[in-house]
Amino acid sequence: MTNIHYGFANLRDIKVEKIIDEKNPKKSNVNIELDGKQFAPSARFWRSFFSRYHISESVFRYFSHEEVFQRISSKVRADDFRYCSEEHENGNNVLLAVSSPERTVIRAGTVERVVQAYGSVETEYHEGFVTSTHIPRSGEFQYRIGPDEFKNRYVIKTPIDGFGEPQIYLSLFRMICANGAIGFTPAFRSEVRTGKDPEHAIIRALSCFDNAKGYSQMAARFEVAQCSWASLFEVQRVYNQLIKLKFSEPEFGSSALNRLYELTGRPQELYGLANLDQLSEKRQKVLPAKCRVYDLLNFLTEMASHHLSHDQALKLHALTGSFLADDYDLEGSADHVQSFADLFLAS
Repeated sequence: MTNIHYGFANLRDIKVEKIIDEKNPKKSNVNIELDGKQFAPSARFWRSFFSRYHISESVFRYFSHEEVFQRISSKVRADDFRYCSEEHENGNNVLLAVSSPERTVIRAGTVERVVQAYGSVETEYHEGFVTSTHIPRSGEFQYRIGPDEFKNRYVIKTPIDGFGEPQIYLSLFRMICANGAIGFTPAFRSEVRTGKDPEHAIIRALSCFDNAKGYSQMAARFEVAQCSWASLFEVQRVYNQLIKLKFSEPEFGSSALNRLYELTGRPQELYGLANLDQLSEKRQKVLPAKCRVYDLLNFLTEMASHHLSHDQALKLHALTGSFLADDYDLEGSADHVQSFADLFLAS
């Protein structure tokens, strides 16, 4: 069970414990003690800390954590802060963001109540964010793109730890396989300015949000993807992202990479190469694989929708969004639209 806790503290209250990695002595982590509890600081803690006190991570190359906290406290009057933490029954507590005590924070319970009241199709919490999926005000509009049926959706990511603003991303839902393609890229993103009344701002966004032009552009990119051969460079982008993921089941990771290899027509064998990196980026962009860009997009969205943890799925959604926002390497190179596979991987 995860409990979200909010508290107030001063930089002088922070106690730091340095933890040396036995496997790599040159590498170390820190634990932070606040109010008598031990916390592992998250990436959001450090980003919010750097933002609040206008410093960068490089300061720790020259000073210890204790020195940095003490120096800031001695120079800055407003060294009080609000903090948000995840507290678990097993004692593995995580320190999320810090923020100004004067900033209005929308709390986890409030966000969950509001998004459920406004018809969340799916709601999930992960590392300081409540992420919910909704139908736009004009409706989901089931429609056809080539041989496939889609519906319009959107996703709102709401920070509940006081750092950052809610963000809305356009999403298309592919009916035949229940894959959700989320455009995690600035091209398909809107930001909600919350001000001093964040609950009202989120309610207004959920009750009014629509973006006909954005959905039209996103659908058009899917349509072009259906008649564009994927380049070797685009295949490598997908492959390189997959190998960066830490799969909880290594066997599944291997099978996913093998399936990608088959889907793309065994490009190494096709071009007689041991490794595609033997080719320059320029050359990779003009050589086609044996699949369409649309196949790559469906592969990514299937992985993200059905097989990965939340943080891993976000990385694939971000890659999907970057594909959709940019021109494809071999755009419009296929002369007809074919039928596409429903699913690539076994459940």
